[in-house]
Amino acid sequence: MFIDYQNVHFTAWECFSTYGTPVYDCLIDPGKFADQVLALRSSRNFEHVDLTEIHVFRGWPSRKHEGAQHARVQRQQSNWTRDRRVRMHLRTLQYPRDWPDEPAKEKGVDVELAIEVVRSAITSAADVLIVATRDTDIVPALDLVASSTSAKVELATWDGQSELKVASRPRVVRLGRSDFNRSRDTRDYS
Repeated sequence: MFIDYQNVHFTAWECFSTYGTPVYDCLIDPGKFADQVLALRSSRNFEHVDLTEIHVFRGWPSRKHEGAQHARVQRQQSNWTRDRRVRMHLRTLQYPRDWPDEPAKEKGVDVELAIEVVRSAITSAADVLIVATRDTDIVPALDLVASSTSAKVELATWDGQSELKVASRPRVVRLGRSDFNRSRDTRDYS
């Protein structure tokens, strides 16, 4: 499984939080999220898969610029990787000259996710690649996997959200509010 963390996290916050809920109240635990996806696949009679790796891609705040947030992400990583399936891929955020007036941005996270998806397909590291993102930048990589390898691509997204338009028309697992609640990371990282 491949999770674009900020994309999945912020989309869950948009879909399921009540007005005024802080975004950090909607953190997603990657292992719990993956287990929800597997449960939904099973309930829909998809073929059984053994989920051996959960790749999580996200930006990492700089210790110099955002020391407290850097430490929070480090604590999240420490907790999430207790699940031996979880593999973290962190890329330091890019800070513009006029930061903090202009926010830091994730750069290269979606490219790294795309590379890992393609690498897993061409090395036959997995038969089924479940991708959780709504970022359209990944579509060319998914099209390449579908047209050039025997790996099957599936998508996981929150119910009510648009899905990626991929030429191979992969199966989509839609997670609802109850799945969100079971996927949440409610630890206090402050």
